Amino acid sequence: MQVKKCEKMIYNKEAGCVYDTIFYCMLEFSKESYEKYLAMTFGVKNSLEFYEEVKKERPALPQELYPFFFRSNEEWCFLSQYHWENFNNFTDSYIDFKNKIKADKDINQKLFRYYLKELYDKDTLILSNPSKLFFEILNLELDKPIVQQLVNFYYNFESIINNLTEYLQYVYDKILELHVNSHQIIQDTIKKYSSKKMLSSIYAFCNIKENIDIDKNIISISLINTYLCLWEYTNEEKHGFILGLDADEFIASLIYYKNINPEWIGKITSHPVKSEILEYLRKGNYSATQLAEIMYISRQTVNFHLLELKTNMCVRVAEKRGAELLYSINSKFFEAAQFIMNKHLNKFIK
Repeated sequence: MQVKKCEKMIYNKEAGCVYDTIFYCMLEFSKESYEKYLAMTFGVKNSLEFYEEVKKERPALPQELYPFFFRSNEEWCFLSQYHWENFNNFTDSYIDFKNKIKADKDINQKLFRYYLKELYDKDTLILSNPSKLFFEILNLELDKPIVQQLVNFYYNFESIINNLTEYLQYVYDKILELHVNSHQIIQDTIKKYSSKKMLSSIYAFCNIKENIDIDKNIISISLINTYLCLWEYTNEEKHGFILGLDADEFIASLIYYKNINPEWIGKITSHPVKSEILEYLRKGNYSATQLAEIMYISRQTVNFHLLELKTNMCVRVAEKRGAELLYSINSKFFEAAQFIMNKHLNKFIK
């Protein structure tokens, strides 16, 4: 494993390469659903420049591997979850991860339990009754190709596992080459994340104490998932981070709006005066005087609601004209509000 010192943290290339290998394969099967999730949840679009670069040189991903990389909504694909549970970002290499997959005698049960988690836990799923198993899979409302390949996996799991590790090896080699060729981009990104301001944001996002010894920590970079922020720790003193190229924007926006809650969002959108003010500001910049005139209410009332909206980051001062302040929508607030409301409502959706 190639590990070397950077300015404030230890750079571990391997963790980012293994992560990018799995994420790349997930995109091969689930790119559309992932992009839809990003747009709906965060209002952003992941830059897939490096994904396209790797894709130009790789063979078609075998359909029999579909169940390992299928992703629905905000859930991880099976192999992403498996990676998170079985890969040590501090010490493991790709070879370690590949060997864990090949040596895992229960991986077939884990795969079926991943899709049937609403019905079975570790001790209740029995694979000796294929008729019952396939009947339950057919009732999951899954894409037809997944159902077909799950049946295929049941009968041919050893050969499919071999194909999986062979294909992962091929993709990993391409990803490793990509990381080597992107050395300067990675070093610039590490330098950015090593700044005092950015480190404070990362610690706040991850709920980490700021007085930890930085030079004991490990950082790795994802080139494929630009908004990624993953971390794990061995104890309170040693942490490992995998960060995407644009993770700073993602982290900073969520930290800034961490106090937004569903109750306040509902209060804003349901209040008739606040809602009307926001509708006008959505179309352009207005002062309190202008809003009072077009809404036929007192300037004092408009000022009261504008102050509340500004205090809670829903609107911002766009410009100053003489003694008048012109306000505009703070779109970043509503991007964060969308994320928070989706997360809140998803708790009630099976």
